[in-house]
Amino acid sequence: MEYQQKILLLVTGVLVVFALYLALTMTSPGEADTKAAEALLMKAMGFGSDAKDYSYVFTEVMDDYKTTYTIARNGNESTVEVENPLSVKKAYFLNNDTILCISYPKGGNNICSTVQGMDDTQLYMKSLKANLLSDAMVSINTGNMKYLIAKGYAKPSPDMTNGSVGGKQCKWLSYVVDMSGLTLDEAARFGISTTSPKVFSWRMCVDDAAGYIYEKNFNYSFQNLQHIYDYKLDSYQPNGAGPITAPENVNEGAVKVLFNEREQQSKLAICYINQRGAERENCIADIALVNRNKAICELAGSTRDRCLVALVPLTKDITICPTIISPSFTDDCYIELGGALKNSTWCGSIQNQSKVGFCMNVSKPKEAGSAPGIDIDKFLNYVDKTNDTTNNTANGTGE
Repeated sequence: MEYQQKILLLVTGVLVVFALYLALTMTSPGEADTKAAEALLMKAMGFGSDAKDYSYVFTEVMDDYKTTYTIARNGNESTVEVENPLSVKKAYFLNNDTILCISYPKGGNNICSTVQGMDDTQLYMKSLKANLLSDAMVSINTGNMKYLIAKGYAKPSPDMTNGSVGGKQCKWLSYVVDMSGLTLDEAARFGISTTSPKVFSWRMCVDDAAGYIYEKNFNYSFQNLQHIYDYKLDSYQPNGAGPITAPENVNEGAVKVLFNEREQQSKLAICYINQRGAERENCIADIALVNRNKAICELAGSTRDRCLVALVPLTKDITICPTIISPSFTDDCYIELGGALKNSTWCGSIQNQSKVGFCMNVSKPKEAGSAPGIDIDKFLNYVDKTNDTTNNTANGTGE
């Protein structure tokens, strides 16, 4: 009995010592998970380090406004291509020249011009070049994230889950960045003003081995609107870029086209950022008409068909009407087309027979000395009365 008591006391003592050892050497599960998430987050911040020759394609969507970037670098030369709903622009950063090419409206002529040393394009070209991967940018990103975590402004969640993006395995992690308590110096460092949004909720799926960010997104609230940003890595090939070749037919004109594109692009982006619902759709449709671009009408939601019909007298594009979904707007489209081309043949495609007479009337070739076009108000009133849907009104017939 005495022997058993001694053994029991000995075992108890060992267990106590072992428990104390665990308490001193191990962290809590939550703390351990947080450190793992922080480590993966910092690995993600290092993406692009030591990148010299590569091809890189990614897509950004801000409040449904989509931009795709295609980047290639070979030694000291590189290209940055940016495609948005309005245009395609491509910058060539060469050893002995800087060239900008632009196709605007998208699908139109591609114009290339030398912009090296031009003051009025310097800022924009720098913004394009900032998309190149660089050790300097990686250093800034990692330094900022370390600072935010150390100060408690960035708080990773301890929960991470396995995921897949585009067939590639990754780990989802999330964190919140709250800059509400920044000092004045810190606010200046991160570009945060008194009116800036300050709380951002982030998620990203990171390749645990390579540190590639296959997808990341954040959301925030500003001026009573919710905003959402989403990034996807379409492809990244280290050592995958071939020689950078300058474009042929470099001449004048790209800068002037760029200024026109930037003005309209800013207006379109504001439609997405500042407006929602019907206001956004009407705003987008207005941009489509200014640019005479049917692709932008596709972004106009419930006003898509109305937008396409309004383009017909401006573009005389015979491919538009077959793409319209609403039967009533399809009829209106053929009225517009007949009037724009002064060709009554198009009236034969109208389904609502009550509209055929009006179409035949506006499709008559103009007589010498007659007033140009037709009475737009008269046409709108006519459509109001004959459309099956009360609010389906067309946007006038003219040349």
